[in-house]
Amino acid sequence: MSGSYCIFHSQHAAQAYADQAYRDWMAAHDEAPYRDQTTSWATPAQRLTDQQWIVAACPATDNSAQTVEASDPSWWPEPSYPGGDG
Repeated sequence: MSGSYCIFHSQHAAQAYADQAYRDWMAAHDEAPYRDQTTSWATPAQRLTDQQWIVAACPATDNSAQTVEASDPSWWPEPSYPGGDG
């Protein structure tokens, strides 16, 4: 997972951003069938390195008041595969 993410101290703040990002994105991309197939901007996730909440940065949202960081592989769990080491 690569890209830029907004960083939050709480799940509530992360969800509020995701909800606003969805409204902002849909205001600019309100055409069917896209509108009918899109129900959220992103689901907040908790970063493994420090337990902060992260949401993919939305280009349609004013992110100037947000802490935005580039993704790092250490944020994500190592993939595991049934019956093997990878």
